[in-house]
Amino acid sequence: MSSSDNDQTRTQSPSEHVAPGGALIAHYDLEKEQIVHVSGTEDAPRALLLIRQQGRNLDLLDVSPASEVGIAIKRWEASSSAPERAQRQWKKGGGHTLSASVILCTTGQSDLLLPAVRAILAQEHPNFELIVVDNAPSSGLTR
Repeated sequence: MSSSDNDQTRTQSPSEHVAPGGALIAHYDLEKEQIVHVSGTEDAPRALLLIRQQGRNLDLLDVSPASEVGIAIKRWEASSSAPERAQRQWKKGGGHTLSASVILCTTGQSDLLLPAVRAILAQEHPNFELIVVDNAPSSGLTR
């Protein structure tokens, strides 16, 4: 990777400001070495990329611009924290005594809402609630 790649791409903390104009949302499977796009395009100013291994979430990368996702993945794999994060995975059944609240925020009607709700409800955790929040309730489009 050249120094110009380092200068042009930066990985942000997920808590940083959301770039205007949307974001590419995707996940990367370490075993398959495959990026799966959920929504958005590579010309977006930002990408949110979930790193997964064996069906478990390892990390969330916030990449700017979205077209540099490949570089961000290479950096993540080369970082000293990548193997450590892979070892910190939740074990099946871990945390089964904990309750959880999942808050799903939306604005109006979205083609991603129903699949997201189905995916959340398919979780195996024995004690969780799902709260769907419409951030544009005056539209009346979210069902």
